[in-house]
Amino acid sequence: MGDFRGSHSWLVDPGAGSSRVDTRRGGASVARSSDEEIGRVIGRRIDRRESLRSGIERIHLHGSDPRTAILKTQGMLVVSSEAALYAGEILDPAVDGSPRLLASSDQGWILLEDCGETRPPLGDPIAMEAVFHHLGDVHRRHCARMAGSRAKRSGMGSSPLVRTLGEGQGALDQLVASVDRARQSPQAWELTGEDVLLARQIRDWGDRVGVSLLDGAWESLLHGDYHVGNWLLQGGRVRVLDWELAGPGPAFLDLQYLDLSEGPPLHGPRGAVARRALDAYFAALGGSSVPFADRPSVCRAATIWCAVGGALQYLEALLTDADFARGGTESLPGAAAARLRLAAKLAALN
Repeated sequence: MGDFRGSHSWLVDPGAGSSRVDTRRGGASVARSSDEEIGRVIGRRIDRRESLRSGIERIHLHGSDPRTAILKTQGMLVVSSEAALYAGEILDPAVDGSPRLLASSDQGWILLEDCGETRPPLGDPIAMEAVFHHLGDVHRRHCARMAGSRAKRSGMGSSPLVRTLGEGQGALDQLVASVDRARQSPQAWELTGEDVLLARQIRDWGDRVGVSLLDGAWESLLHGDYHVGNWLLQGGRVRVLDWELAGPGPAFLDLQYLDLSEGPPLHGPRGAVARRALDAYFAALGGSSVPFADRPSVCRAATIWCAVGGALQYLEALLTDADFARGGTESLPGAAAARLRLAAKLAALN
């Protein structure tokens, strides 16, 4: 959504103009909405469409502002989840920085405000402080809303990450079993017996500290994919894109892309800049309500749990349909192995 030449630029859709849109690995697709259908809903003529990546297009509209909008056509599950956040008045663009919802359809698409492409530099400490202070504000506001209204919380649906992780311990048991099963597939040569041992080490980390941290964390509205490809900074105002993975869950999981170690940044700030960003996040929260012994453990635990969730999702896809293990933009077993090894490396530090 509006992240052209951002973190997803390598996913630019080669099928622009196709009558179908791929929505998941394995080639399942939904019909690409016609110009006429969209035009009827929004009351505007479409001049042209620019494919940004699979399922996301920039629509150039005829007439006065807005001249462009972002069309997301990613199937009913994804689109309806994001649309529900707007319909239930969970997302407030003026406060949360989300794009404005311009139109939606029961045919599996939504039309959103085009927020542009002005991404903040990861090496700029002032910009990163702003981005993570904003996240803290969002978490504090939604935590209060959820605590005060059961109806508001139920209207949020659930984050795919939180659904995968469940209560924590069961997810870690499943990780060990899934790695052991998957490595027996002839399609999964990246996974070895050593990876089963790593999965058990991650489960041991969960027994020691991970599950209690997950269970003890306070809940808010998770964005679910809070990285630089989804941040915009416009005249000091933070905008946040791509809310389709949002849902209630442990707030600290949105810190998964903060890396306090030194080195070049990738998806989020790193080193001294990351530490300043984390300070800004806690300042926005009020600081005292987060049950962690030290701030580095916040980021490590977030990254471990999100890596576990990602590995489980890739392994489930592999075990469900091994024919597509090596289709699309990356191999499922390779992606699962990378996330597993990252989680094990960080778990060894706790």
